Amino acid sequence: MSKKKIAVLFGGQSSEHVVSCVSAANVIDQINKEKYDLLLIGITEEGHWVKAESVEDIRSGAWRESSVEVVISPDATKKCALITENGVTREERIDVAFRRGRYCSGPVRAGKDPVCRLWCAGFRGIHG
Repeated sequence: MSKKKIAVLFGGQSSEHVVSCVSAANVIDQINKEKYDLLLIGITEEGHWVKAESVEDIRSGAWRESSVEVVISPDATKKCALITENGVTREERIDVAFRRGRYCSGPVRAGKDPVCRLWCAGFRGIHG
């Protein structure tokens, strides 16, 4: 059986940007990497969506310098992220998204996202 892919979104354009990054790192530490593959998606304070390579990059802030762009496709039939690196875009299937609110800050409802139809869960169990 193949591993499920979890997209973890963090950061965002709010006053809780740093809190979201810390919360994401704490969530990532608790995810069973033998059972799940992760796609780490950081949203800069300017609103740019980029791929983070590791939880260490989240903690250090190095993820903000990433040149790999990531967006979650709104196409509900694909359930994927579009990753652009060196001018080449590829699709990467994702099964679940962890995020902290609409823009990665503030309250969040768990359940299927009405746009991309991915199962979403907030960080409420960890923070907020």
